[in-house]
Amino acid sequence: MKKHALFWILGASALVAVCFAGLCLGSGGISIAIKALAGSDVTSSAIFFEIRLPRVLMAGSAGCVLASSGLIFQTVLRNPLSEPYILGISGGAAIGVICARLFNLPPLFEGIAAFAGGLSTLGTVLAVGIRRGSAGLLLSGVMVNSFCGAVILFAVSLLQMRDLTSVMFWFLGDLGSADLAASLIWTTLLISGCCLISRFWHALDLLLLGEDAAQSLGLSSRKAAAGFLACSSLLTSACVCAAGPIGFVGLLVPHFLRLAFGSGHRFLFPACMLCGAVFLIACDAFVRLLPFEGEMPIGVATALIGAPAFIFLLMKSTGQN
Repeated sequence: MKKHALFWILGASALVAVCFAGLCLGSGGISIAIKALAGSDVTSSAIFFEIRLPRVLMAGSAGCVLASSGLIFQTVLRNPLSEPYILGISGGAAIGVICARLFNLPPLFEGIAAFAGGLSTLGTVLAVGIRRGSAGLLLSGVMVNSFCGAVILFAVSLLQMRDLTSVMFWFLGDLGSADLAASLIWTTLLISGCCLISRFWHALDLLLLGEDAAQSLGLSSRKAAAGFLACSSLLTSACVCAAGPIGFVGLLVPHFLRLAFGSGHRFLFPACMLCGAVFLIACDAFVRLLPFEGEMPIGVATALIGAPAFIFLLMKSTGQN
């Protein structure tokens, strides 16, 4: 209990610290935030409320969704390498968004297309790999993800030049395109969805025991697994629609927390939500500290930070076994 209490104290402190960094980093530094909050400068207020604050909100909500979705996939499929990005769910949602933009559909239809693409990809991966065990499911997901990548590149090649740059930047992860109103709506929807799913932590614990044990304890394991996968795919699709496909958050954060605190989802689910938000906001702050012209997409940053860290954790866990 003391370990968990210490985690919440440190996690909350880290969240405040990275949010402060995200709101203060950039041209003008902390003076922009001070002037905006004081209402003494119109330009500073525009930068703070229309650029910095929406970006922090989108990073936090996207990290929350991706980490909790990765936890659900790893639990339901019982594979520590499972997550929506690797299994192609994010790629399927991205196909839907790009196709909607290709036909100049309204933003609402982008969301619908993203949901359809994500759920279709999930159905394909499960239909192909579910009977071949955990390794076969992962392999089918990797192959479907590769196919989605090819379809995305084909769809992008059909876009007009004026849309190409924005779509490619979005495809690599874009947290800065939403205004304050849109980011508040996305944040409310995404975090509310995660909180709703977290209420069913007991069912995730039972699913981790295996199908037979879950059935003997009164849980319809197949219906529960399908419901969890569908809900997490919908949340991931919404996140892709808002911020683009972002990898490694759903893979790294749940794996790290499970190694540190075990597999009890009553603690693990909200911990993933918190750490996912902290991780992605920190990655976004790291991107803005780099002395480059322009800006590195957030998806590149998560890969640069997440891949070495995950390899280290994988080697450590293998060594303990």
